[in-house]
Amino acid sequence: MRMSRDRIDHLCRKRGESVSEMLVRAHVSRNAFYSLARRETLLPRSLRRLGKALGVNPDSLLTSEEPLVEEMRGILFQAGELSRHGNLDQNTARH
Repeated sequence: MRMSRDRIDHLCRKRGESVSEMLVRAHVSRNAFYSLARRETLLPRSLRRLGKALGVNPDSLLTSEEPLVEEMRGILFQAGELSRHGNLDQNTARH
């Protein structure tokens, strides 16, 4: 899981503020922000290890406060299971 600079830029523009203004409002330093932006993954190593031990993508171990996000995550998980245990590729299973 990576931080999407494009998504952050888009959301800032939508709110009519610059990334710098948002960082001040969020109390996040520019150094911390750009350090996060450069990382390949924001998942802690221990979470990645748990996912590997369980044979799942570590993202699937995360939860969200948004019910729609959780529902979508569940559907994608089921599609992944279908593609692993059936004769479907993952894109076909998602449709």
